[in-house]
Amino acid sequence: MQSVLYAAVGVALLLTPHYMEIGINHTSQKQNPFNQSRSPFRYVIVRNDVRDIAGDPKDAHRFIEILLDEKSFSEQTLKELFKLVSVRFPKPNRLDVWVYTSLEQVKTPEESEIGNLSESNDLPALDKHGKALLVRSEGDEWLRYSTNPPNTDMKTVILKGRGP
Repeated sequence: MQSVLYAAVGVALLLTPHYMEIGINHTSQKQNPFNQSRSPFRYVIVRNDVRDIAGDPKDAHRFIEILLDEKSFSEQTLKELFKLVSVRFPKPNRLDVWVYTSLEQVKTPEESEIGNLSESNDLPALDKHGKALLVRSEGDEWLRYSTNPPNTDMKTVILKGRGP
């Protein structure tokens, strides 16, 4: 009886690695639902404000700032990002999205309250990294992005309508 027990334990020890391998292969072949819905690029919305100074909803503007993974910064990614943001925020009609690729470029809430000129040279961090502006206004959609930082040249791509 004892020899049968030893034989059974021996067979179990021999087969265990084989069954473990089958189990590992089986689980690795299963689709992970998290990976199926995962975006091909990483971004985070760091600011989302709607301003309606005139009190008329048709004159309202939505201002969004996005921090995008610098490795993903490309014209194609910006087009995809524009689609995602436009679907997420269909209202109001006017949408301005600033895309930055470095935390250095993003203003703190205190810095945002102070303001600055749009073409100011006082913020050298802005020119060290890729940046873009995505705009939706009155049926027009376009984007403008830096092509080769620290060079300040910007390329404009009209997605729909006339553009700027």
